This record gives sequence, C-alpha cells and structure tokens, in this order.
Amino acid sequence: MMRFKRFLNESLLYEYLTDVQQKKYSKVKMTPEARSSTDHFFGVGNDHVREDIKGQDEENKSEVHKKVENHIGSPIDVDSYKKGIAKDKYGRDVKIGRVIKDEKLRNEFARDSTRAGVKSSHGHYCTVVRGTEVAGQTNSAPNAEHPKGHSWGDESCKNVDDGSNAQYLKHEIKHGTVVVRVHDHSNKEIYRATLQPHHNDQGNTAYKLNSEYGVKHSNFTKHANDVASRLSGEHKGGSIGYKIHPKVYNDDRNDLILHPNATKEHLDLGMKDEDPNIRKAVINHPKATKEHLDLGMKDEDPNIREAVVRRSNATKQHLHLDLGMKDEDPMVRRYVVLHPNATKEHLDLGMKDKDPNNRLSVINHPKATKEHLDLGMKDKSNFVRLSVINHPKATKEHLDLGMKDEDSMVRGYVVQHPNATKEHLDLGMKDKSNFVREAVVRRPNATKEHLDLGMKDEDSMVRGYVVQHPNATKQHLDLGMKDKSNFVRDLASKRLAAQS
Repeated sequence: MMRFKRFLNESLLYEYLTDVQQKKYSKVKMTPEARSSTDHFFGVGNDHVREDIKGQDEENKSEVHKKVENHIGSPIDVDSYKKGIAKDKYGRDVKIGRVIKDEKLRNEFARDSTRAGVKSSHGHYCTVVRGTEVAGQTNSAPNAEHPKGHSWGDESCKNVDDGSNAQYLKHEIKHGTVVVRVHDHSNKEIYRATLQPHHNDQGNTAYKLNSEYGVKHSNFTKHANDVASRLSGEHKGGSIGYKIHPKVYNDDRNDLILHPNATKEHLDLGMKDEDPNIRKAVINHPKATKEHLDLGMKDEDPNIREAVVRRSNATKQHLHLDLGMKDEDPMVRRYVVLHPNATKEHLDLGMKDKDPNNRLSVINHPKATKEHLDLGMKDKSNFVRLSVINHPKATKEHLDLGMKDEDSMVRGYVVQHPNATKEHLDLGMKDKSNFVREAVVRRPNATKEHLDLGMKDEDSMVRGYVVQHPNATKQHLDLGMKDKSNFVRDLASKRLAAQS
C-alpha cells in the first residue's frame, strides 16, 4: 500500500477548537514520556501529520470490475466504475456498457451490485493529531473547520463543551491520546477515530483504536488501525499484554490488549495463558485466526466465548454462532442474536430462549420477522410485548392484541402508537388504568369526544392534560376553572390568561 506523510505547514493546520476552547486547553501539556513515545511518528515538536489514503481502490474492486478491466485493456478507478465511465485510447470518457463486446460480461456489469454499494474512499485524506487538538475530537460548536460542528457532536460523551465525560480530555492530551481524522475532497471531516495509549510491565507503549464516529467506511477503520500499528512500532520486550492508561477514557471497555504487531506465535501462546484477560485480548486482536476463535469457543470463561461471537467476522460457517446459541451463558447467546450475521434459525432459537433479554434482542434485530413479532405478543415478559408494539413492523393485529393485554404499559403504548386507530383510542378512554387514559388525551389527534370524556375522568391528571391540549375548547377550560382540583384550575386559568 502506497502512502506518503508530510508535516503540515501553518497554512495547512486544521483547527477543531474555537478560540475560547483553545485557550481552555492550551496550557495542558503532554508528558515527556507521551511525546517521546510518539515522536517517531509525528517528529519532534510537531503535532499534526497529513496522509493520503492511497492504494485502497484495488481492495474495493469486484470480480466483475476486474474482468471488465481485462476485457477493455485499461484500469478503471472505483468511482468511474460506479458511474459506468471508462477512458478510450484517446483519454475521452466513454460508457463502459458500450465498449464491452462480450454480452455475458455486459450483463454481469449491469447487475454488479457493488456499483451501488458502499462509497469509495477515493479522494479522501487523513490528518493525525496529538496534543491540544485532541480536545476537539468531538465538537458541536461552530469552529474553523466545521461551521456547523461535527455531525456526531450529540453522540459522543466527550463533546468538548458539555460531554458527560469531557473531564477526560485534559488527561488524554497529557498522556498521549492520538486522534485520526478523515476528510473528504472538500476538506470536511467525515470520520474520527480515537487511539488510546497502552503500556506493558516495562513501560513500553502500544496504541489501539478505541472509538470511532462518523462514516465508518472499512477503509477508514483500516487506516486508523494502521496508524495505531505504526505508532506502536515493534514490541520492545516485556509482557505482550498492554494495559490502557488509567487516566484516559476507555470507550470499548477492554482494559488489556496484545501489541498490534504481535505475531501468530504470540497469539498462540496467548491462547494458552492462564490469565483469561490475555486470552480475551487474543480473540479481540485483528490478527486472530479461525483457529484462535475455535479455541475461544471452547474456553471455560464465558467472557472469552462472548468475545468470539461479538467479532464482526464470526460466521455460521465457522460454527461460532451456532455454538453460541447452545452456550450455557445467556450473554453468549444474546451476542449471537445481536450479531449482524445471525440467521433466521438463530433468531428462531432466540425466541425460545429462557432469558427474556435474549427474546427482547430478537424482536429488536433488523432481521426480525412477523413470525417473531407474533410470538413476541404472546411472550410472558411485558418488556418483550412492549418492544413488539414499538417495532416499526408492528401491524394492526399486534395493536389489537396489545389493547387486550393485561399490562397497562402495553395498552398505553398502543394508544401512543402513530398507527393507533380511533377504535384503539375509544377503548383507551374506557381503560381502568389512568396511564392509558392519560396517553389518549395527550395525543395531538385526540378528538373532542375524547377530551369531553377526559374532563369527566376521576383522575385529576387526565383532566389536567385535557385543559393543556391544543384542541381544548372554551367549554373544557370553563369546566377546568370549576374543577375540584387546584392543579386543574390553575392550568385552566393559565390557558385562559394566555388566550386573552
């Protein structure tokens, strides 16, 4: 893979902090140890590196793409292939479909799903930072690079202004956290990865991708992992296990890793280690093989078996997911039904699981079918039945069953459902539970009939919601002014005052 690295000139520096934010963090300095362990990557006194992400297009080329290139005798980049454009011998744009002479290949080209698949990383580049700018890894405030702030500003707990874990930012600057950013062709940042420092028993440092936000293209993740590998260098001795620095935020909750450049021999030895944390670190390592995963599924520690079935490359073909569904530990089974590669067979077994949380996980799986939802409405757990009602595929039949449910929460969720009918709302106003009746009169489309009934309700909260309803009439407010409850009279008085 071809890459180049260059130190940024002042004109190329990317600032992700406002002036006020910059001032707040500018006095926080990296420790000498953190600087010395990363100087080989950044250079002494430099905190910003820019790299082009090159050589990735070849990995994105489908077999049909390669056949077309061989057929016409010239390479086609991924973006051009998606657009159906190639170059003729004079360098002019031509439609690929017109230059393919082989009818079978032309049909394969027309059906090639990769042309409408994941966007290529072509034209994107990466900036890597340490020091003060690490504080700007998540920023929803307008700044020099993002007039509207980061798209993930409200998702990350380390938002520089109001994140619940923003207190870690000073420690991350100090102890050598590194941030990888990917920019599109217009310089907009579209992806961020945080690489956290880990240390072994001899004080040597290794880095690992700990969290990522934005467009999670596989090439961006791969590049971030590659940066972590280059930051880590070679294993210099001591334990092959490295613990995350205790002062930085650990988003992925794995305290211990193996060195990114660990060899197969290191991983093989790790799987024989008596420390389950070392064995788990092997399973989580990017170089873990099928042999390691197979051993992991036989491990006596359920946390290691969980780690296997949580891997993105755990497959039915490897039998890891099949074995996971037979595991005695409910968490192992849960991670199987949560896995994107879980099959209908796994989900079917999940609906028979004795753990209600696993049945709940099936209902929430993107591959859940109507059959699963039907079973969910018969489940003894009210949380499973609630999840069916909240499911985007919930049908009128499910809502009808929900209105007959013994649990008032389920009935209340039915009348709050966007597809609830007038019949459901009418039944709701007759419900013995005040929670259900409140839910009806709080709906924006509650009718005058519902509001009329609400003003006669024995529960003052129901009557209170009626007088607050945007469709409450003067008659409702007048009744509210005569209500026996001070709470209702006060609400009605405020509504009338606001209208006068």
